[in-house]
Amino acid sequence: QAISPPPPITHTAQPAAILPSGRPAWATKTFDSLLVDVAGLKLAIPLVVLGHIFQVQEGFAHLPGQGPLFLGALTTPRGSLRVINTALLVMPERYDPAFTHQVQFVVSLAIESAQGQPWQLALAVNRVAQPVSIASEDVVWRGERSKRPWLLGTVKSQMCALLDVSVLGEILAGAASA
Repeated sequence: QAISPPPPITHTAQPAAILPSGRPAWATKTFDSLLVDVAGLKLAIPLVVLGHIFQVQEGFAHLPGQGPLFLGALTTPRGSLRVINTALLVMPERYDPAFTHQVQFVVSLAIESAQGQPWQLALAVNRVAQPVSIASEDVVWRGERSKRPWLLGTVKSQMCALLDVSVLGEILAGAASA
């Protein structure tokens, strides 16, 4: 079955309001996050940017002209999603190509372009756990983010990385236009 490619990414995500502390406004108190596993790395995705979770049944359709950060497209009941190679994005130095055959789920992101259009992006993950509540003071917030700009902080109680999805959008916009 032919899949029409989703519209190209033309702009970065709407940035969350950032406070002087470097934290997003939603992170000033307890917030909920979904825990996922990506090639052995536990990540927390804030629910404020979470769309839907879909189980991968048949793999991904190839999208011509896409860079290595994109695995392809996945057709879902909510439309076609462009699936991000999450392992390559967050751990390029430890990336194992076998990850692409171990993807069990995709987690869509509820982010929009500057024009208000949904991006139709999803993160490829191995496992999905239950959402957890995270107290803002339980996060070691990163100030300097030149090495891993997608890392908003580390959740001490869960021993996991907290994703900054607005920065992921910026990275992916650059990858799509490259």
